[in-house]
Amino acid sequence: MDGLMRRIWTITVALVALLLIATQSVVAAQPIHQSGEYIQFDGWGTVIDDRTEVDVSVSIHNSRDVLQLHVTRVTYALHDGEARLVSEEFGTGYPDPGLLTIDDLSRVTLAPTPVEFFDCDAHGCRSTGVDDVSAVLTGVGPISTTIERGAYRSEGCIYRYVNTYETRAALASLVFGVEAFSGDGSLQHDAYSTYVAGCDPA
Repeated sequence: MDGLMRRIWTITVALVALLLIATQSVVAAQPIHQSGEYIQFDGWGTVIDDRTEVDVSVSIHNSRDVLQLHVTRVTYALHDGEARLVSEEFGTGYPDPGLLTIDDLSRVTLAPTPVEFFDCDAHGCRSTGVDDVSAVLTGVGPISTTIERGAYRSEGCIYRYVNTYETRAALASLVFGVEAFSGDGSLQHDAYSTYVAGCDPA
């Protein structure tokens, strides 16, 4: 083999090697098409004395990367073993993410967040005032994990996805204004990712 042929052969081998490396890199990378996560932390509490029962709930979750807080406060009058509904208040807030501290599914803390409460009836809704709401949810027991894998085809490409769902029971310590409540809760964290597995030739 003369010098020219050796050079052509060397260049050809090098190009093939580069193509193989590039192909392996693309396959190994499996570029992410979409990824994200969803969190939801819930807590419930009750305070009962001789004349009243107050039930509260707190729900914290993210929607399109915006943190949302939903709260309820239901008050009953107790008499002769019966409960009469006095008020059913609710409120929604958008706390700064810095007010929420998440330690995996072990402990979640919401610092005091102002929420305006409303009471609604057949005639409409009225504001009942603003209270600071805070919560501490402490995980108890095991974490339940479910992993879902699958694939689908769309617009000439095959997409594979992996979804992970984690939930855990919790103990809830809630404060509405100056009144403290304790009860149960739940912690949830979901993560999902979708990548392009391959596409039809152009």
